[in-house]
Amino acid sequence: MTLTTGSFILLGGPEARTDGLARQALELAAGTRVAVVPLAAAFGAPEKEVVAAATWLHGAGAEVEGIMAMNRSEADTPELAARVADADLALLVDGSAMHLRTALKATALLGQLAGLLARGGVLMAEGSSATVLCDPMVDPRGGAPTVGLGLLAGLTVVSHIAGESPETARDKLERTASLVPQGLPVLGLANDAAVLVDADRRLQLIGAGVVSVLQGGVEVDPGQINLS
Repeated sequence: MTLTTGSFILLGGPEARTDGLARQALELAAGTRVAVVPLAAAFGAPEKEVVAAATWLHGAGAEVEGIMAMNRSEADTPELAARVADADLALLVDGSAMHLRTALKATALLGQLAGLLARGGVLMAEGSSATVLCDPMVDPRGGAPTVGLGLLAGLTVVSHIAGESPETARDKLERTASLVPQGLPVLGLANDAAVLVDADRRLQLIGAGVVSVLQGGVEVDPGQINLS
């Protein structure tokens, strides 16, 4: 599915959360209603993830609601998914990429997130969750491309590269670029990095962390990438 109205904010990890980013995200969303989706953290401490996200966003004036779908059945419950219907911004917290993909794909909740984008809202995803938005996405179990959610087409994201040496991070990005379709941009995000994909499908750096983009095996300026 290709959406052309809303915007995406991709975070390398929770370390990218800053007061300035919270304010910028709400300004972009043109509203204060935020739905926090801790589905990727279902096997960890999802309630704590919602509280942490709410604490961060409240400082910018957000009204936060946790969408406590922990599995596919709950994500496909219309009444629970409908709580996203009035949101201006949704946040997918970090966690298990494969659980998020399996539990969210072709569900009522995914439909509501697509609806949020279609009406001009903002979808923010951090860490492993940011990788799942794309199609193809990187399978964390082996690094090969696999089918993602398809909300953000024309891009593959690799997150959590901050703890690696520059050489290791570069090797990972080059390997991913060699496996995805030729010419598809591969976006590498350090844990504290943040990138905006605006409504015109252009990439803008909005965080202080390291961001790398490879296209056709060559490193390019993120500002030169247009996904439309």
